[in-house]
Amino acid sequence: MSEQIYYGVYKILPLEQKYVEGAVDMHLLAFREFFLAQLGRGFLTEFYRQAAGHHLTVGYVCVDDCDEVVGACFGVIDSSIFYKDILRRRWWAFALQAIWPVMKSPKIILRLFRSLRFTGNIPPCDIKPLGALLSTAVSPDSQALGLAVALMRSVCDEYVRRGIDAIFLTTDADANDRVRGFYTVMGWDLLGYYVTPEKRRMCWYLWQNPEKEKCVFSVIED
Repeated sequence: MSEQIYYGVYKILPLEQKYVEGAVDMHLLAFREFFLAQLGRGFLTEFYRQAAGHHLTVGYVCVDDCDEVVGACFGVIDSSIFYKDILRRRWWAFALQAIWPVMKSPKIILRLFRSLRFTGNIPPCDIKPLGALLSTAVSPDSQALGLAVALMRSVCDEYVRRGIDAIFLTTDADANDRVRGFYTVMGWDLLGYYVTPEKRRMCWYLWQNPEKEKCVFSVIED
């Protein structure tokens, strides 16, 4: 990864352990309705600790002139392997952090057990290898400055440097026009739709390296 990229008064830096707490803050601000956030700060922090510096992850943070994290962008190179690997090595830590969220809301236990087989919501397409962008978030006070653009470009460039020319992400399909419009402007194409077991309608987006010939695909309907 690049050591640092200056962007105005901000720096775009690789996601390292010292920035984990700040990255967690960004995740909780942007994705509080998603399952990882619902498992609580402790569980999410353990997840980011395992992700930071992992050989199968790509992550950057944006820090201000006080070295405070104001944005984060994070993905994995092979989600089918990554989740199994961190669970195998740190299952006991994740289990410990899940105790209190389960006690508060016992209904999530079925979803938690289902997540043990989670491989990343990989879309049913033939593009290989295929990276996964998991989150992009910028603090409310720092939005409209182009930081999300800078973070996403840094992550996409890092994927390409590591031999990954196609990346997918998932986002809400409904009542999400602003976010979906941002992905379109950034060069992501709608790949298809799916519905989660919780009946949440989602969609896949695909980014392909503009310097390579793009794969042609049909939009997957839900």
